[in-house]
Amino acid sequence: MVELFEGLSFILVITVILLAFGLSFAIGGNDETSTPLAAVGSIKFVYVLIIGGLGLAIGMIIFSEGVASLVGAGILGEGIEYTVYMLLAVLISSILWLVLGSFAGIPLSSTHSLVGSIFGVVIVYSLSVGGVDPTTAFNWGKLGKVVISWFISPVAGLLVTYGMYKIISRFFLQRHKGLNKIENSERKFIWGLLIAVFMASIWTGANSAEALGMIYALSHNGTIPVSSYYPLVVVCGIFAFFGLFIAGRYVIRNLA
Repeated sequence: MVELFEGLSFILVITVILLAFGLSFAIGGNDETSTPLAAVGSIKFVYVLIIGGLGLAIGMIIFSEGVASLVGAGILGEGIEYTVYMLLAVLISSILWLVLGSFAGIPLSSTHSLVGSIFGVVIVYSLSVGGVDPTTAFNWGKLGKVVISWFISPVAGLLVTYGMYKIISRFFLQRHKGLNKIENSERKFIWGLLIAVFMASIWTGANSAEALGMIYALSHNGTIPVSSYYPLVVVCGIFAFFGLFIAGRYVIRNLA
């Protein structure tokens, strides 16, 4: 077992993996609660949690490798890789912040939390370890795209949502006059809403793979075998499901 981790402490590596599971739980409990929020009131609350949690887990397990590779290696500059101590610092700080936000009923962004932690840890590491230039410690092009997306996403979401509502209002709602017709229309829309919530949860899960980035980093630098990456991804997806189901209900109820 010691040979597998090439001199790194077995306990520390296991701790990083367990913390990645914990971050997945925290992501489900806070960051991805906004999607199932849309279905609250349409069906029983427990079903909302199950639909949102399943979509989140599926997205994280199947479609997350691109985001995981970006967080786990892509945003770092040439000549620098994560050490197990850097990963520990990133995970502990991110988990504490997200879990506190969840039980306080405050929605937070796991991407903001983790990328901010990575930025701080890498800067400190580059300043404290000789031979690492802070100005080249990051792939500034990829990091810049991540930061720019934080500003573009809310605006794009606003515009798309406004456009969709106008389309629905014009072609469906205005054609239904009378209480009975409106109620029948709403029943049909519930199914469309649930499908949309499930699909949106899948893609938010695929995009919120920050915890998997830490697992990817261990695989990328040879700390753990490449063959162990996908089984660990599945476990992270399961933890994300239970994070939304157990802790996410507080945020959803607070916002609903």
